[in-house]
Amino acid sequence: MSDEKYYEMLWNCESCGAMGLLAKSQKHCPQCGSAQNPEKRFFPEEGQEVEVQGHQFVGADWHCPYCQSPNGAAASFCGACGGAKDGSKEVKAVTDPAAKTPEPPAPPAAPVASGGFPWFKIILVLLVLVAGFFIVRFLWKSDEPLKVVALNWSREVDIERFAAVEESKWCNELPAGANVVHRAMEEKGKKKVPDGETCKDIRIDKRDGTFTKKRECTPKYKETPEMAYKCRYRVNSWKVVRTDKAQSTQGAEPAWPAPRLYAAGGNIIGNERLASRREVLSVQLQPAKGEVLTCALKPEVWSRLKVGDVVTAKVRASGGADCDELKKR
Repeated sequence: MSDEKYYEMLWNCESCGAMGLLAKSQKHCPQCGSAQNPEKRFFPEEGQEVEVQGHQFVGADWHCPYCQSPNGAAASFCGACGGAKDGSKEVKAVTDPAAKTPEPPAPPAAPVASGGFPWFKIILVLLVLVAGFFIVRFLWKSDEPLKVVALNWSREVDIERFAAVEESKWCNELPAGANVVHRAMEEKGKKKVPDGETCKDIRIDKRDGTFTKKRECTPKYKETPEMAYKCRYRVNSWKVVRTDKAQSTQGAEPAWPAPRLYAAGGNIIGNERLASRREVLSVQLQPAKGEVLTCALKPEVWSRLKVGDVVTAKVRASGGADCDELKKR
């Protein structure tokens, strides 16, 4: 036998105004005799439920097609008028309003503009004009002739030395050959751990004048520190110790620095080696009016230019040139 508990739904008499009648026990109003409208059943307030002792659920009530009275599922004929069950429809379920997710509040209605001076339109026009000004100033470009007045270059070379360096990492991420000198527990991040449950009773209309409760629970979580060991260690590795630079002088061709290395060779403490190299090639361009413009160029473009050449480039209204489409005239 099921231990599920059943409780009375409620209804209000629409004929005489009697309130809070029991939907299972009182199919008709005890004051005026009017039939219950099962579509208007409702759930009682929390804590005011009336349990139906010994109730056996056999199915949803049905509407009498002749007098609209509700009847139990086991009945073959209407208890009010004697009409047959054939062709009848089951009553509809009522949803517990407490189980519904509250809808977000509607946004406040926009104030209706009153008559008067059209400030809003003026402000809108001003915003459009300001936006147009900035678009023209910063995005508009025009082709202009420019004279090459200087070709500049800069080159750098990093020098690495093989040495014992001290670094810090999580202990499970240490490189090969690391010699740990200190280890301590530190917070590595956050993790979510179970923290009980949030439970609520969902009330379910059985459509026979009763309802049952179903307990639904969702797990809760809380954030806690995720601890791990962090190690300070020493390891022999290559590390940048200095950078040698070379840059353009009058008439000089681009050249890489020639660093002097101490004991160049393999992975031996104190040995040095060449590492990353970088170069920047730029051109200075003189427009017919205004200040000199500077552009960084790709090597294949830079190498084809010489001082005195006239080129065409796109110049922004705000200043500065877009040299991606620079053309020699």
